[in-house]
Amino acid sequence: MLKEELLTDGANLPNSYYEAKKIIKELALSYNKIDACTNDCILYWKEDSQLDSCKVCGASRWKIDTHSKETRNKKGKKIAIQRAYAIFL
Repeated sequence: MLKEELLTDGANLPNSYYEAKKIIKELALSYNKIDACTNDCILYWKEDSQLDSCKVCGASRWKIDTHSKETRNKKGKKIAIQRAYAIFL
């Protein structure tokens, strides 16, 4: 597995997102979900939090339904294409 090849002996890294989330919860750390550009240009955060497309490359922030061509799901919620997680100490 790639993880074992990259980490030094004795390094302890969770095997899944779920395990990492449990560790964060146990440490009482908080985190924020921040939408990100699919091309890694920007984070939709602070003054950019209301944008619908990337101000650098123009890529859409939202998933587009292939049948209806709309950015909202059946429940009326917009779904971000990519997310970043910021952990605050």
